[in-house]
Amino acid sequence: LKKLDDAVFYRCTALRSFDFSTTLSEIGNQAFFSCKSLKDIDLSYVNRLGVEVFYGCEALTSVRIPSTFYYLPAGTFSNCKGLRTVRMEAPLERIGMEAFYNCSALESVSLSETLTHIGAYAFGGCTALKKLPEMKAVTSIGNGAFYFCTSLTEVTVPACVKDLGDSVFGECTSLRSAAVLETVEKIGEALFESCTSLLYVTLPTHLKALPARTFQNCSLLASYEMSDNVKTIGDAAFYCCASLGTVKLSKELSEVGYQAFYDCPDLQRVEYPFSVERFYAVSVAGGNDEMIAALVCEGDKK
Repeated sequence: LKKLDDAVFYRCTALRSFDFSTTLSEIGNQAFFSCKSLKDIDLSYVNRLGVEVFYGCEALTSVRIPSTFYYLPAGTFSNCKGLRTVRMEAPLERIGMEAFYNCSALESVSLSETLTHIGAYAFGGCTALKKLPEMKAVTSIGNGAFYFCTSLTEVTVPACVKDLGDSVFGECTSLRSAAVLETVEKIGEALFESCTSLLYVTLPTHLKALPARTFQNCSLLASYEMSDNVKTIGDAAFYCCASLGTVKLSKELSEVGYQAFYDCPDLQRVEYPFSVERFYAVSVAGGNDEMIAALVCEGDKK
């Protein structure tokens, strides 16, 4: 037996084990989809998987991705709610979208040293994951890759990463501290949206824009100082930041997006380094009345 066809054991909910023979090299799409009783798998001789092969295999507790893989397809272990540990071996390079989505018991992930890309929502909804897996070669992290990882308390995006997608840490509601290192070249929108415990955050100083919804609904964030390179603040960047009291604006600021500071009831001081006359040259969209009311132009004190 060299290949298992698509959906061959689809929803065989009583299937507890399967003999993965040494000749089996390919497993088709959804082959073991929702085999809720399947406890053990051996992929040692497999080198190709379809999508969602083990989707919803809730009895799986640990998985080893062997050295026969370069790519883990979309949804491979999505909704494996009993999965606790994952170990990946080189030369695995890419993890597909939602590969481990909603693996709510997943506590430990060991990534391959050759891994370069983590796909969209790959670890989204992994609510037991307490720390980011170690990344040695990852250059890009897709949209929502760690979305709703509600046990994460602090994150440091490693120096190898260059590109962060949208909502990578969205709704990580226990996240208190986050650092995005200077080596990151691009961040997407809503990076920390609804991180309702976030207190401390640093972003690369070279960024020229604070994307839309970056800190939307970060209800405990009390202050933020922008680097002098920021030219634009995106729509709803600080929307509903209920505890935000002070903000220091950039020297290069030229545009403030729609409702960037909307519903920030505690906003008391927004510092601008130049005169009010110069601030008039900044394009400020609607929904920023609270920012205007709290504006302090430092240049007018000289």
